[in-house]
Amino acid sequence: MHLVVELFFDRAAEAAVRAVWRALAEEVPQGFAGARARPHVSVTVYEELEVAGFRTALAAFAAERPPLEVRLESWSAFATGRVVFLAPVVTRDLLALHEEFHRRFAAFGAALAYHRPGDWIPHCTLAAGFPTDLLPKVAELCHRTVRPIRGRIERIGLVEYAPRWAHCTFPFGATGRSGR
Repeated sequence: MHLVVELFFDRAAEAAVRAVWRALAEEVPQGFAGARARPHVSVTVYEELEVAGFRTALAAFAAERPPLEVRLESWSAFATGRVVFLAPVVTRDLLALHEEFHRRFAAFGAALAYHRPGDWIPHCTLAAGFPTDLLPKVAELCHRTVRPIRGRIERIGLVEYAPRWAHCTFPFGATGRSGR
C-alpha cells in the first residue's frame, strides 16, 4: 500500500491531460495511466501514515496557500523507459510548495526516495508499466498529441493506491472548508 500526496489541476487542465490519456489509451492500452487515477503531480509517497492527524494538517496546509499557476510544456520519460509523463515547468513557487510541505510534514514519517526535496522530479504520468519495446510508439504518440497545457493547481489530496482510493482532497485557499 502506498499513500500519495497529490496536487490536482483545475478542470480545463485536467480535461487537457485526460485528452492525451484517451489518445494514448487507443493505441497503447497496456500503459494507460487514466484507468486508476486523476491527473496530478505527486508531492510525496508514504508507505504508512496515521491518516486522521495527517488529514487535519493537510487541510490547514491547503487553506494557507493560493492556487498555483502551472505550465505543462513538455513530455519526457524516466530512465527506465516505462513511465512517460508531462513535465511541469519547475518554478520557484512549485519548489517552495514542495519544500514547505516536506518541512511541515516531516513528523509524519519519511517520504520515499525521488519525492524528497533535492531529488524530486515533478511529473504528471501519461503512461506507465508498458513493455519497453513500445516506448518508440508511445514517444511518437506523445510527439503528435501533447501540446502545452496552462492551468492552475487548485487542490491537494491524499490518495491510497492498490487499489486507488481518495482519502481526502482540499482546495487551496479555502479556510474553514472541509475535504471529502
